[in-house]
Amino acid sequence: KKITEETEAGGRKVKASKDEPQYLVKSEKSGGTAVHKPGALKKA
Repeated sequence: KKITEETEAGGRKVKASKDEPQYLVKSEKSGGTAVHKPGALKKA
């Protein structure tokens, strides 16, 4: 899920914006959620 505004997600405060979005992702291994910047993500 793309986050484009300041919010709380993945257990932390996320300072995202339309110019610098972040993504809420779910781990296939653990089932947990986390928020990452686009540069930290890669397609499986």
